[in-house]
Amino acid sequence: MQHTYDVKKKKVIASEKAKPQQRFRRGNRPARGRQYASHISPDKKLRVFTKNRNVYISNADGSNVQAVTTKGNDENQIKFGIATWVYGEELGQNTAMWWSPNSKKVAFYRFEEKNAKKYYVLYDQVQVQDSVEIEAYPKVGAKNLPVDLLVYDLETKKNGYVRC
Repeated sequence: MQHTYDVKKKKVIASEKAKPQQRFRRGNRPARGRQYASHISPDKKLRVFTKNRNVYISNADGSNVQAVTTKGNDENQIKFGIATWVYGEELGQNTAMWWSPNSKKVAFYRFEEKNAKKYYVLYDQVQVQDSVEIEAYPKVGAKNLPVDLLVYDLETKKNGYVRC
């Protein structure tokens, strides 16, 4: 049973059978603090995806893969097409890539993480083997990470920056 208690009256004012709650059920959504790693274009012909900190475009079936960015890597701590954990966790953002309605352009984030303090996120704590991911995570009072919004034009094959 689920009860509502009126503190001023010092008594239960409503009772009803509790409905089952499914905590942390995400369905087909990305994991907490994460974004979708790929998106199909509105015309259903292409797919944009992120892999190894870079953005790629392919046919919807995965053939004809072409790199959109090549400068993302762990060494320089730049990443494209995937937002930082703060964007997913604190802002509830589950995407970091967006198609134009006509499928001719795709916008995506570029993050530079090198000057951010690192936060250690422990996953799978109830499993026999857990895992740790290191995330650039500016805490309260710290500066936000530099972020750019790039727009890739499929016709010209060029990126344009929009400073955020």
